[in-house]
Amino acid sequence: MAEFTEKQIKELVEAANAIDESLRRLQSVQESYDLTADAGDNTVDGLRVKQGRLVVITNMWAYDATSAPTYIRLGFWNRTRYVWIHIEPAPLVLETVEFHGMLVLSEGMWPAFQGNGITENDDVHGGLMGYWVRAPRIS
Repeated sequence: MAEFTEKQIKELVEAANAIDESLRRLQSVQESYDLTADAGDNTVDGLRVKQGRLVVITNMWAYDATSAPTYIRLGFWNRTRYVWIHIEPAPLVLETVEFHGMLVLSEGMWPAFQGNGITENDDVHGGLMGYWVRAPRIS
C-alpha cells in the first residue's frame, strides 16, 4: 500500500471539502417561517422529507418579535413524536434561539419549531438551512 505525503493528504482533504460544498449548494434546503401566532403553544412543521432522501439540517433558528415567550424549542418529528434538540427557556423579545450542528432526517420525518407561552398575535419567525442527499439503498 502506498504512503501519502502530508501535502497529498492536504490536497485530498481540500478536494473533498470542495466537492462537499458544491453538493450542499446544488441540493440546498432552506425554509423560513413567519406567522401571526395564536395564544399559548404554537408548533410549526417544516416540509416532510421525500422518499429516497436524507435531509441534513445544519442550522435552525426561531424568535418572537413581539414579546418574550416561555420557551422556544427546535427539533423534528420522528414519525411518532416531536423530539426537541434545543430548548431555550424564557428568551427575550427578538432573541434568536439557534441550533448549529448536523441533524439528519430520513423519509417521513420533518423539522419543527415550537413557541410555548406565546401571546396572541405575536410575530413569530424561524427557519432552517441544510442540504439533502439521496438515501443509500439497502438490499
